[in-house]
This record gives sequence, C-alpha cells and structure tokens, in this order.
Amino acid sequence: MDRQFDDQGTPAKRELELREVEDRIVQRLEKRLPKQRTWRNRLIKYGVIAAVLILAYFYFFSCEDSPLRGGGGSNGGAGQQDQTVQQTSPKEAVRTVYHYVAGDPKQACAVFSAAGKAAFAKSFGVADCAQAALAAAAKVTDKARYANPDIPENAAFTSGSTSEVRSCDLGVTGGERLGVFILTKQGDGGWLITGHEKETADCLTG
Repeated sequence: MDRQFDDQGTPAKRELELREVEDRIVQRLEKRLPKQRTWRNRLIKYGVIAAVLILAYFYFFSCEDSPLRGGGGSNGGAGQQDQTVQQTSPKEAVRTVYHYVAGDPKQACAVFSAAGKAAFAKSFGVADCAQAALAAAAKVTDKARYANPDIPENAAFTSGSTSEVRSCDLGVTGGERLGVFILTKQGDGGWLITGHEKETADCLTG
C-alpha cells in the first residue's frame, strides 16, 4: 500500500487536522485569558475602592468614643473621661478648658483628674464632667472669643504644688465664666485640675 494512503488518511491531511486542532485550542485560550485578566483587574479595583470607603467611614463618621479614636465605649463618655492630658502650667490648663468648651466640649475633661471631674460636675449639678462641659458650651455665644480668654500673668495663685485660678480674674467674653479651678502639679511636672468651685455670676457678691 502507498505510504500516503492508509486507513487514517494521508500524512498531509493529518498534519492539517492537527494544525486546525491547535488553532482551536489557541483561540479558546486567547478568549479566556483576557476574561481572566478582566475579572482579576475588576476584583483588584473593587477591593481598593472598598478599602478606601471603609477607611473614610471610620475617619469621618466614627463617634468620639470609638476605639479608633482612643475612646472606650459609651456610659456617658466614661472612656474618654478616663484620659488625662497634663498641661505645662495652671494657666494653660484653664485656657485649655475654655478652648474645648467653645469648640469640642467632651475634650475639656481631659485636663481634669478624676477628683477634678467630679468637682466640676458637682458645680454644674450634673452627673459627670462631660455633661458639665456640654452645659457650659450651650451658653457660649461667641466661640472664637470664648476659646481665648485673657489670662493675666498673676491670675494663678501658686503655692508649692498647688495652684488656684479664678475665672473672675480672667477676661472672659462670649460665654459664662467657669468658676474657680484648683490645680495640682504632678510628679513629672505637668498640671491637672484636681478641684473646682463655683463663683457668683457678678464676681462680687459672696
């Protein structure tokens, strides 16, 4: 029998069929690979978008007491009230209170010790320091002026590690005076408000 004619066809025909099969496989692969790349790119794109949205949400919309912002949950802002930030001087501590009452009342409690927070709340007749700061903030009529009271050089009466600053000795405008602040110098040199007393509204009558 001739080599070019067997039961499976001619060698030339078989080679042609093999090429056709190869072409089909290549075409299928070329059709599938772009789809795989497309889906992979889409997954990466949507993943990046989701991550950005999640970060944006927690940055702009998480509450003050969120763990992402250093808070500790609810309970009237108890977590945030447990944090303290010492100041370099009694005057700066008092200035900080007015500053935060004007703009971010809950932060005002950070410069009080636990005893100072309790005394401040008692002076305002409320349950905790945060509520006292909010009550004071509700009476602010000019935030910019109230946030920067005029504090004379001799406004702080300091003896040893204890100091007293009376709001009646300050130039407070844009809101009500916040009373007498009693401060104690801490071991590392910073100052915290450790006590508070009320003053008369006119700073004159007893």
